[in-house]
Amino acid sequence: MGGEHMYGLFEQSLLFREVAPIAGVDGRRRIGGCRKYPSVRGRGATPAGPALEERALSALLEQPATSTDKAGFQRSGDTGECNNAQPRRSLWGGVRKGPCFLRKRNCGARSSPGWEHVCNLQHSEYVIGGYTVDLDFATVSAAPGAAPSTAPKMEPHTRGMANILLALYSKATVGNVILAFVAYLASRVLYQIVYYRFFHPLSKFPGPFWASVTRLWIAYHNIKEDEPYVEHELHKKYGPIIRITPTLLLVSSAPALPTIYHRQADKTKHYISGSFGETESVFNMQSWKTHAHFRKLIAGPYSFSNIKKMEPLIDMRIEDWTHKLNDYATKGEAFDFSAWAVYMAYDIISEIGFGAPFGFVEKGEDVGGLIKGFHDGLPAFGLMCRLHPFTSWIKSTFMNKYLVASPEQDSGIGTLMQFRDKLLNQRVMDIEKGTAGGRIDLLQTMLDARDDDGKALDVEYVKAEVLLVLLAGADTTGTAFQAMIHYITANGDVYDKLMDELDNATRAGHLSTYPQYAEVLEHCPYYTACVKETMRLCPSAPNIFPRMSPKGGYEINGQFIPGEVEVTCNPWLVHRDTNIYGEDAMEFKPERWLDAENAKVFDKYSMVFGYGARSCLGKDIALMELYKAPLQFFRKFRLELQPQGGQGAQFVIKGGVGYWKDMWMQISKRAAPV
Repeated sequence: MGGEHMYGLFEQSLLFREVAPIAGVDGRRRIGGCRKYPSVRGRGATPAGPALEERALSALLEQPATSTDKAGFQRSGDTGECNNAQPRRSLWGGVRKGPCFLRKRNCGARSSPGWEHVCNLQHSEYVIGGYTVDLDFATVSAAPGAAPSTAPKMEPHTRGMANILLALYSKATVGNVILAFVAYLASRVLYQIVYYRFFHPLSKFPGPFWASVTRLWIAYHNIKEDEPYVEHELHKKYGPIIRITPTLLLVSSAPALPTIYHRQADKTKHYISGSFGETESVFNMQSWKTHAHFRKLIAGPYSFSNIKKMEPLIDMRIEDWTHKLNDYATKGEAFDFSAWAVYMAYDIISEIGFGAPFGFVEKGEDVGGLIKGFHDGLPAFGLMCRLHPFTSWIKSTFMNKYLVASPEQDSGIGTLMQFRDKLLNQRVMDIEKGTAGGRIDLLQTMLDARDDDGKALDVEYVKAEVLLVLLAGADTTGTAFQAMIHYITANGDVYDKLMDELDNATRAGHLSTYPQYAEVLEHCPYYTACVKETMRLCPSAPNIFPRMSPKGGYEINGQFIPGEVEVTCNPWLVHRDTNIYGEDAMEFKPERWLDAENAKVFDKYSMVFGYGARSCLGKDIALMELYKAPLQFFRKFRLELQPQGGQGAQFVIKGGVGYWKDMWMQISKRAAPV
């Protein structure tokens, strides 16, 4: 039947405005099992109660279709002419059908009256919160003599909860509205559980029940700061591939790294959290093509050849640092080495990146609260990353200003943003005054960079990259230094072997007063093995780094991974793969790196600085520091750990980033070997 429409009518006078408003419950009569509405009245003539309900319904369920059907219904406020009847989508098939009947169509003075068919009236009853809600449907079409219709057929549409809420609203009870909302949430939760658990493409993979149906499981363990430890136990139970969110697989098998982190792998929305601001840096760009473009523009100053030229500057900062530590050695005072390791790292990265040290070492304090700000911002970072797509939605609400970091915030990442903006503004002023000095550092290289069209990089993008340097360029290197002290001092035989090697190299003249990078690599193999073993067991970011699988999927460990799902590894886990590192993978054994063939395999599957085309740009800066600063510390000082309050150093993981705290020690000067 051409031009059919489905109209839902609530019995408690809850009527769509396109269907004749009922004056009241009275005045209706049954014809062949159907209800016929013989009169058409405007809102003004309708009793106050039904009129109020009608207005509430119209406001809450207004969903006009795109039809131009002239069904000829008179609506409140009509001036007598026919109106476009825009049908509403109805819900629920009824339980009883009646025959068709004719109803007179009244279009007022401007249009000839006609008749219309009313067919397939369907009626259902629902008991909601103690009230009985009746729902009627009718199929209405033009009868002979009526205006032609061009409207498409409208099928029932499941918008059940909206209609239920309207029914409850008509009863004006808060309790029923709450009940309906709870029912809606319960139905959504039930649907999600059933779908993700039994019908999602990843439903065949093992893992905790709650992890398979909600992201709250991983968010909980991230906040609890035990995520990698729990996941390690799960791998022992289920194998190398487990499901840790409804859409994410975690793989602990090191040989899977090249497959997951291939050159054209896109990052997921996990990285778009806003925790480090609105503008993306190369770290959180999703598209591999976009990342490759911007990485090419800023990669120059991070190259090893450029970092090698800056080695004398690094030596100066290390010398200043050891000179400050002499004060503690002379006085015999205990101090927290975990803080001083990061002080040195910050002054080195600021020297290389911004032209001068920030003054952490000179002042012996957390300048500008940068370290505290970074650590305070980590929990929000980890939580927001793990709750996408909820994160994307909440960023579109008023909560955005509380969750997305900005310079207006005086705590957390906002502290680092304020510091960054001061640096950038000062450099721009120096350039304008001609006092920049022509020095090439990371900041100046970014300001001088040009895209393919010869345009300078957007200032907001430059800010994002500078912030990344402040975030990742110091604290993570400081963490590796802290961990190295912990592991070496906890293993007396390792310490003895290390000191023998350093003393022998010094006696033989292989190490300069300020040991050079090349000298260390050539003459201190055990020391370099200690550095690598430290980073293996204690990566600075024991975090997940998800990638999207390609459309066609791929195979890992003999299992097919579906296309367009999230897959990730965690360096804390892959570095403990017993198939690569042996049954003693959990132990600190630098000797494992002394075998050249084994070392090649270990290097191939190392995830310390990320993996593949997205590996950390600052890798060579970090290695330059770690091959020089700890070595010089061991050469100059003897150390004795001094636990405070009966508790030693603690490794903390916040938001997927690790660091040590409370590493108290006493040091004394060490005589040069003769």
